[in-house]
Amino acid sequence: MPTLRSESAPRRSSRVVQAEKAAAKAKEAASAAADKASKKARPAAKKAGKVVKKTAAKAKTAVRKNVVKPAAKKVAKAAGVDVKEDEEDKPKSTSRKRKADEAEDDKDDKEDSKKQKKDEGASGKYTIGDIVEDVVLHNEDDKEVSLKSLYDEKPLVIFSYPKADTPGCTNQACGYRDIHSEFSDLGYGVYGLSKDKPTAQLKWKTKHTLGYSLLCDPEDKLLKKLGATAANKRCHWVIAKGGKLLEAAIGVKPANDPKNALDFVKSIKNGGAEKKKDE
Repeated sequence: MPTLRSESAPRRSSRVVQAEKAAAKAKEAASAAADKASKKARPAAKKAGKVVKKTAAKAKTAVRKNVVKPAAKKVAKAAGVDVKEDEEDKPKSTSRKRKADEAEDDKDDKEDSKKQKKDEGASGKYTIGDIVEDVVLHNEDDKEVSLKSLYDEKPLVIFSYPKADTPGCTNQACGYRDIHSEFSDLGYGVYGLSKDKPTAQLKWKTKHTLGYSLLCDPEDKLLKKLGATAANKRCHWVIAKGGKLLEAAIGVKPANDPKNALDFVKSIKNGGAEKKKDE
């Protein structure tokens, strides 16, 4: 009769069995702990990766700003090339302010363009040919200025703008600055006009080397009478010597305004010369 295996195999003691079970549990626990630790470590590793990436970016920017750019500027300067300041090197707060100002100016320009046809005939107290009455304002030095004293001396070109030192207004003002000598050669005085206070006007004038005076009209004493409506804040007026209103351009574009005003003044001069020649 064959012998059964269970009868011939050695029996394991209960201690061995328990030890094996304990070892299996320990292995499972160790595996679970390892998985848990791995999951916890992932966010920390990801965060560390971001820190490393951010630090590397800062280091790259610092090298570019403090090493590459100065070297490039020196080379450009030696070559006689004017290098402008890079936008990304400017403070973010300044960039945000500039964008907000540009958005405000763009909004004004869109309103001007949209309502220009509607308001082409819009005017204040005066129409072409009227004598503009005297009004006393302050200039950028906070000194009183009589409008009559200005146009009694010479004919005037007065342009208005919404707010000093904003992009669109600066574009307009610098345009008048760049051709100011041509107005002077024709015998005309140029004046900027807005609701800004003298301190803001002076700061802006100094910053951009504007070669003409800026008038302050916070109470709309002159702006309203001349026809600078809420929808069309950018305008220009041409006033003859003695105060007669020759042109009222209501709702103008900042980039085109200076040249358009100059062309009108030239047309007056040319017309006068031709008239004298015919006589």
